[in-house]
Amino acid sequence: MKGYIFDLDGTLLDSMHIWDVLSIHYLEHLHIQPQKDLLQSLKPLSLHEAAIYLKETYHLSESLIDIQKGFMTQLEKEYQSVTLKEGVIAFLEKCLQQNISMCILTANHRDITENVLKQFHMRHYFQSVISCEDIQYTKQDQRSYQYAAQTLNLSIDKCIVVEDALHAIVTAKKAGFYVKAIYDKANDSDWNQIVLTADQTYQSFQNMEV
Repeated sequence: MKGYIFDLDGTLLDSMHIWDVLSIHYLEHLHIQPQKDLLQSLKPLSLHEAAIYLKETYHLSESLIDIQKGFMTQLEKEYQSVTLKEGVIAFLEKCLQQNISMCILTANHRDITENVLKQFHMRHYFQSVISCEDIQYTKQDQRSYQYAAQTLNLSIDKCIVVEDALHAIVTAKKAGFYVKAIYDKANDSDWNQIVLTADQTYQSFQNMEV
C-alpha cells in the first residue's frame, strides 16, 4: 500500500501566477513600490507569514488581520478563474481505482483550498486536506510532511510527495520521502536543481506513473 501527498498550487492547480502578483498588487494599492526580490522572499511562506513579512519589511500601519483580509478578497476573486494542471483528474482517478490514499498539504488558506476543490468536484479524492496555517508548520519544516503521512496512517517509506517548488522538494527529501516533481512556469529557474533533487520529474501528470 502507498499514499500520495499532493501540493496544491503549481502542482494540481495552474495558479502560481496569482501568487506572483498578490503581494505586489497589495503594496501598489497602498502606493508602495515593491522590492525586486519580493517574490523570491515570499516563495516559501504561507499567507499568514507573507502578511507578517510585508508588515515588518514595509512598516505597514495596517494590522495583520487587515492585510490578510486584503489578500483574501483578491484571492477569492482570482481563484474563480483558476485552472487545473493537465492530466490531474485522470491521475487522481487512477489512484482512486487502485485504492491509493491521498491527501493535500498546502501553504494556501484552508477556505480557498476547500472552495477550489469543490469547484472542480475533487474533494472526494482526498482523505485529508491540510493547510500549513492549521498545523503551524511551513513547508520548510519536515514535520509538515510527517504530519501529512500520519493523516494517511502510512509510514514515510509508503508515501510519495508530489511538489513543484524546490524548497518544498528539499524539505520532503530531507524528511525521507520519495518525491515526484512536476514542472511549472514558476519553477523554471530552479528546474535543473529540481531534477537533481527529486526522485522523478515530470512535465505533466499525463506521463506520470501511478
